[in-house]
Amino acid sequence: MITNIQMLRAYAAIMVVFYHTNFRIQGLLHTDFQGVAIFFVVSGFIMTYITSKDTGESSPKSFLLHRTVRIVPLYWSCTILLIVLANLGALNLPVLVPQLATMIYNNPAEIIDWAKSAFDIGNRIRIDEIVKSLLFIPYLDRNGDLHPVLGVAWTLNMEMSFYLCFAIMLFAGKKLAPLLTLVCIVIACLFAPLLVKYELLKKIYPVDYIACFGAGIGLFYIWKAFESHNRYRLVIRSGIIAITSVGMFFYFRSNLCPWPLAHVPLPAPWLTATSVVMLALVLHSWNFRISSRIIIFLSATSYSLYLTHTIILEILRTLTPASPVFDFQTSVSGVAIAITSSLLFGSLIHLTIEKPSISVLRKRFFFPSPKP
Repeated sequence: MITNIQMLRAYAAIMVVFYHTNFRIQGLLHTDFQGVAIFFVVSGFIMTYITSKDTGESSPKSFLLHRTVRIVPLYWSCTILLIVLANLGALNLPVLVPQLATMIYNNPAEIIDWAKSAFDIGNRIRIDEIVKSLLFIPYLDRNGDLHPVLGVAWTLNMEMSFYLCFAIMLFAGKKLAPLLTLVCIVIACLFAPLLVKYELLKKIYPVDYIACFGAGIGLFYIWKAFESHNRYRLVIRSGIIAITSVGMFFYFRSNLCPWPLAHVPLPAPWLTATSVVMLALVLHSWNFRISSRIIIFLSATSYSLYLTHTIILEILRTLTPASPVFDFQTSVSGVAIAITSSLLFGSLIHLTIEKPSISVLRKRFFFPSPKP
């Protein structure tokens, strides 16, 4: 994998954590620095990149199996972990810890009855909501919110839809699959304004984010042209650098300060996020490549960090009344604690759940032991 792209995955995950702290710097916008958009652009690029090579992922079955092994085990584990912690009250430590201490001091046997009564799944979280969440089926919960049990996993619903479309197109061959998928995305974006009656569908699959996948696919072919056409290399490079520079200007300008020109619309997030990814690829082609082991490790943990950080933020939120140092919405110390704690917990989940489960499943499905 291109190390510069790995760096972007780590960056995007940390920016999403920063976004969810809701911390605002005076005079600047509160923004996620387009973390999710960058994730989606990178996803479109990587899917095209890996299927263009002879990696054993160019058949529909193999492609979906690799994606399932990579995505599902950790997602299911984190969803179940959230349900367990929420039902046990472990997301509210100031209440839980004294409660457990009292039970242990007075009558330890009460802990068993407490644990049994805590799991009132049918009333707290409907069974159908859990099933739909685990199967990547979008739905409206009892509060009218459009997200799974693990809220941030709404992006996984979009990812899995993209993977399914890509896998279907692989029946036409690995060379045509990305282009056919790109055609489907362009058609979806063009016809989206006509879906006025289907407001729910527009919420489930917002155009700006759908476009990110297509941008990532297109970016692969632009990057290949950047690298391979010797005759027009200078012209192509100059053009790409100019476009990327403009995109990066709008990326930082729109993310840091309010846009002063009300009558001039800003570029869509997928355009500016694409510029960030393109810059990483251009630097790679110029042999400027990230080799830091820390960055590569953070990239490996980015998925775990993304799925688990809201759990840590909820726990820290309950500690805020006890000490303002934990208030990540208003204090720099709170933001530092939130990001550091999320990174540590995400790394722990990566090393204890994500990495071992992927290793076991890859050996089971892709490298089975020879029969005796």
